[in-house]
Amino acid sequence: MNIRQWIWNARCARQPRRTPAYKDYEHISSVLLLYESDWLERNTDVRTIVNQLRADGKQVTFWGYCDKNPVQSPNLQDSRMLGKAHTNLWLMPKTEVVQDLGKRKFDVLIDLSLQPVLPLQYVALYADAGCKIGAQENTALYDMVVRVAAEASQIDLFEQIKYYLQSIKSKN
Repeated sequence: MNIRQWIWNARCARQPRRTPAYKDYEHISSVLLLYESDWLERNTDVRTIVNQLRADGKQVTFWGYCDKNPVQSPNLQDSRMLGKAHTNLWLMPKTEVVQDLGKRKFDVLIDLSLQPVLPLQYVALYADAGCKIGAQENTALYDMVVRVAAEASQIDLFEQIKYYLQSIKSKN
């Protein structure tokens, strides 16, 4: 285990236990979507997913991470592209990123990362979301883990998550 992973594990262990607030898809109003960006920052799958969520009446905020410096995408009110300049040596988001994230509350966080991306895992850890969903097996981080095939795309993962959210019977 490298030092970054050790620090990550220590941060997870220090977080208080959360009580997830599961909502069915119909009653979700705000979504934080996390994703690993492609190198050119085009992210066509993510844009398709964002458009679908918005068409379903959801308020969507989407944050990506691209392992380069500098990133080209501008930071807007509902989107942010993080890069190496936004993290420290341990790949933790810098204070201003965490503070910006802390200003918002979401019904659900959906992490579309198909592989572990440490900066996005920190964002997921610090985000104020009623329910956190991802594909990585991390019970300290996610309230719901959705497994997909190794060759799955972000759209495949999202469709699985949406299916499960539509299956939830909540009293909201």
